This record gives sequence, structure tokens and C-alpha cells, in this order.
Amino acid sequence: MVVSRKNRTGTAILRANISLGGDGKAPAAIQLLQAGVNVTDHYGEGNGGEFVFDSVAAAMVMQAFQDDGIGRLYADWNHGSLPKPGFPPPTREQGASSCSFVPAVDAMGNLIADDIQWTDDGRSDVEGGKYNLFSPAFTWGFGDDGICRPTKLVNFALVNLAGLKNIKPLMAAMSALNTDERTATMDFEKLYNETKVQLETANARIRTLEGTGSHVVALSMAAGVKPDAADADRVVAVTGLATLRSSLLREVGAETPDAALGAVKGLVALRSEVFGISGQKTPEEAVVALKSMKADAGELVTLKAQIENDKVVALRAELDTTWSTAVSAFKLTPAQKESEEAALLAISGGKVTRAVVDAAKLRVATLTAAVVGGAGTTQPETGAGLLTEEDKLLQKASGGRYTLDQIAQFKKDRLTAGRA
Repeated sequence: MVVSRKNRTGTAILRANISLGGDGKAPAAIQLLQAGVNVTDHYGEGNGGEFVFDSVAAAMVMQAFQDDGIGRLYADWNHGSLPKPGFPPPTREQGASSCSFVPAVDAMGNLIADDIQWTDDGRSDVEGGKYNLFSPAFTWGFGDDGICRPTKLVNFALVNLAGLKNIKPLMAAMSALNTDERTATMDFEKLYNETKVQLETANARIRTLEGTGSHVVALSMAAGVKPDAADADRVVAVTGLATLRSSLLREVGAETPDAALGAVKGLVALRSEVFGISGQKTPEEAVVALKSMKADAGELVTLKAQIENDKVVALRAELDTTWSTAVSAFKLTPAQKESEEAALLAISGGKVTRAVVDAAKLRVATLTAAVVGGAGTTQPETGAGLLTEEDKLLQKASGGRYTLDQIAQFKKDRLTAGRA
């Protein structure tokens, strides 16, 4: 059985020049396929032909990458990681990565390897001139319209063999993935049967995209393209959306459009709040204002701490003055002064507060001079008169930590201990 040209499929690789940057560094992006016709010496089975990379091919390639769900593709050397029928699996060295990248479609409709992250060996081989070509590998097939298109990007490899015709400098060559004699005698009927499901899926996508009311038209109109716009303008708009989607997911670190949209909404809300707080209209002015606010906040915290410390110092001085006045007036002995203060601080948690100072003043005010010749004693209260007004004041200052009964018991225990 002879398989028709329309139904032929295969896997092919292109080889093209690597263009170093002006600083001699390995590039961060490479054009893998140019928009439109890519003329080659042969297809996978060795016949001459053309690959067309248009909006349909772009949709199939990017959809296949999204369906794989791996995030990045990995390049190698001389396509060593690609298995060959009838040969052992690639070795660890053959499967090593020269770099990783993200496939994307630029605004001109070209297929590019974007965000290339070179390994040390890959960068050294490129920048040192050991390898000066690259080779994208992809699957391809003929659609119902008879056009041969790439359907999935496999990866690309560093190579030193070229073979493409009449295209821009970044595209230089193509050869079959399988160059051994087995490829020349490939059973195309078996190939067709094995890939029939894949072809039917690809053709369904082509019919959907090329038909009236296709996704390309719908997406371009959603992007603001007029209904009577030229096809070229629609392609630019849709490929721009694909590039925007890829870039947005990468920039916000999201895996799905919904997650990316949520992240962007959060950023927009944050931007609005920052402008509202800073009272500025541009991001640059807002940043300056927020930095100033941060500095002012630090100074405010320091000032507040100083004020609190000054309050404590002032209260301590006021309490000391109250006690010293009472001792000088022979209302308290030094030992009684220490006992009174210990009782007050026990209720306030050891802190000198306004309530402690006021209670001390009230306590001193209720005492009479009972120290004769500087050596007398104050008669303590007992029984029902044990609680005083300052005790009640202290109970309120404790915030409910102690009841009046507990304070009375504390004073009673202290008096008992003093008589012992």
C-alpha cells in the first residue's frame, strides 16, 4: 500500500547558525522556524519539500507543548537524546542537556526558543566556537489542505552540519532524524497506522482553526482586531496573545491563566492601595514616599519608647519623693517604707505605675507621725479596718488580677509575720 502525500508524517530536524550577541555571549533566544515557508533538502523519508509555519502550525505546536505540561524543553548535542529505531536507548552522556528553554511565537509569527538557560558545558561549547549550529527537531504532517506543517517541537540540539535553503541567516540546514539505512526502507503503511489517531486529532484542529468562526478569528476579534481585518493582521494579533500568555505565566510564576489572572488582579489592587496610602500618582513617586514613611515610622517607634521610659523614670522619682517625705515626717521607718512599697508592687506586677504612686500618696496621707525621736513604730490596722482606700485603688489598678479579699489576706499575713 502506498501512503498518499497528504497523509505522510514524520520527525525531522533543522540545523541553523547560532548568532552570538555583541558581547560574545551565548544567545538568550533563538529563532527556530521562520513564519511562512521553510525550504529544506528533504523530509524525514528523504524527499525534498517545504515546511509551512503559519498560525495553524503555531497553534498545534504551542498546544502540544501545553499538553505535555513540563514547563520547559531541554536541548542536547547532535540529537543524542532522541531514540533511533533498532538502536539501544541513549546513554547518560548522550542524554545530557546543553540548555533548557521555553517555546514561544513572537510578534512576527516566528517560532523561537525563549528564556534559554545554558548549562556550563553548553555555554562553553557555543561561546568557544566548538559548536556553531543548532538543530530544532519536530514532528510534522500534511493536513487536509495538502500543506506540510510542524505539529510538535521535540527540542533542539547543538550541531555542526547545515542544510536548509534560501532562508534568513539563523536558519541554515535540515536532515532526517534517522539517517541510517533502516530509514530508507521504512514501512510507510505501518507509520500511517501508528500515527492515524494523531493525524485525525491534528486535522480536527486544522479544520477548527481554518473554518468560519475559527479560534483564530475569535481570538483576534477579542484582541480588538476589526472583523474585516486582513489574515496577516489576525495572525499577528493571535501570536501576540500566545506570546503574552507565555510571558505572563513566567513573570508571575503561575501555572495556569486563572492563577496568573488572580496574581495580576492582586498586583493591580496593591498598586491602587500604595497610591492611596502614599498620595502619589506614579510608581516612582510612591516608592520614594513609602521609603520616607518607613524612616518616619522607625523614628516614631524610637520616640515612643523614649517617652515611655521617661514616664517610668518620672513615676519612680515621684514615688521615691513620697516615701522620703513620709520617712522625714516620721510617718514611716525605712523598713516600713520598703514593706509598703513591696506590697504595692506585688499587686501591680512589679511595675511603678500611676496607680502605685497614687496609692502610696493616699497611704502616706492616712498615716500620722508615730515615730518618736526617730525610733517609734506605726500601729498597724487590724480587723474590719484592714482594707484602706489605697487598697481599693490598687485592686482596680491590678486589672482584676487580685480581689479585695486577696489583698486583705495578704496584709493580714504580713502583719502576722511581723508580730512573730
